[in-house]
Order: sequence, then C-alpha cells, then structure tokens
Amino acid sequence: ETLWTGAMAYGLLGGEPWTRFVEGWLRRLPDAQSEDGSFSMKKLTPRLAFGCTVYETAMALLALQAPAGRLSFAPRRAESRPSDDPGAKAAAWLLSNRDPRSGAWTGKFGGEETDVVLTSLAGLALLAEGRHPTEAAAAVEHVRAKADGYRSHWTFQHPFAIALLVEAHRAGPRPELKEAVARLVATACSYQRDDGGWSYGDPRKLILSSNLAS
Repeated sequence: ETLWTGAMAYGLLGGEPWTRFVEGWLRRLPDAQSEDGSFSMKKLTPRLAFGCTVYETAMALLALQAPAGRLSFAPRRAESRPSDDPGAKAAAWLLSNRDPRSGAWTGKFGGEETDVVLTSLAGLALLAEGRHPTEAAAAVEHVRAKADGYRSHWTFQHPFAIALLVEAHRAGPRPELKEAVARLVATACSYQRDDGGWSYGDPRKLILSSNLAS
C-alpha cells in the first residue's frame, strides 16, 4: 500500500525524492514474495503487515504494474514471460485462491469477513496486469451486483469498490457501472464527518481513512 501510494505520488509530482522512494521499495518487493507467488509484507515491515495474503499480494501486483504511478487498465496481448516473473506468479496465485463460482475473493480483514475489499483489490490488480480479462470481469460483476448492499459504516470497502468499477467503466463504458459508482460515491459522501474527514467505523473517531481520501 505504501509503495502503490508512493508510486502514484511520483506519477503526479515527479522529482528525485519520489524516484528514490519508489525505486527503493521496488528493489525490496521481490524479497516479500513466497515460492507460491503470494506476497507477505511481514518479510519486509512486520509492524505494517496486514496479515491478509490476498490483500498484500494484490497490492504488490498493482505496484509491480505501475512503478511510475501510470497504471493502464486496458487489456493487453498475452506475452511470454519468464516462469519466475513476480507479476505472473502473483496473478497465478490470486487466480488459484478465488471462488470459481462467484469470481470473488474472501477472507478476514480488519477483524471482519469481507469479499468486497478483497475482490475489488484483486480485480484492480488483474485489470492492471491485463492478461486475465475474463477473471477480472467476473470480479467487476461481483462487486457491481453488491453495490446496493454496502450498508456497513466501515468506509474502507467503498474506495476500492469505486476504483474497480471506475476503471472497468473506463475500459468499456456501461451504464450499469456508472450508476453503481454514483450510488457508492453518494454513500461514501454520506459517511463524511463534519470536519471533512472519514473514520474507520465510528464517525466520532478522529481516524482518517487515507484510502477513502485517496
């Protein structure tokens, strides 16, 4: 998450400090990958690790696709890649750990069972990776179909769902995606506190959700 955010900042702001930051993290990222293709940030920064393999692997795959913050979500032609290519291994791991019937990813995150955050993030990673359009489309449909069911005040799920549906709509405009995004944005805005920030859960807490702000 730190690398992805930094990479986007570099793409927007440029400059040597961001270049050093992004390149430094990219050099370290392969050390966090396991033999099976998944990523665990515990190997790099134990204090900051989320403890959710799907989340960390999808975030790593996104970062690998955009070292300069310029993500492309357009489908691309299949290319031969080395068997040890980190991105290919991460994508393969994600695909082998999804529900083939629903096209969703599930797991515990933040102490709660969720498929919205993980499916949105894995779908974004596969869209950016660009070589598995069918599986990415299934993730988009799963999230779109649940857009009206996001009633939790836990705003963490909204930004990822919005990001996935926005990028899918950009790649192939569809009215139903645009409508789902509009509903999610309205719901997210309704959770904004009077001071302009957002909270994880309890609106009285002064904890800004940097993901929602982004």
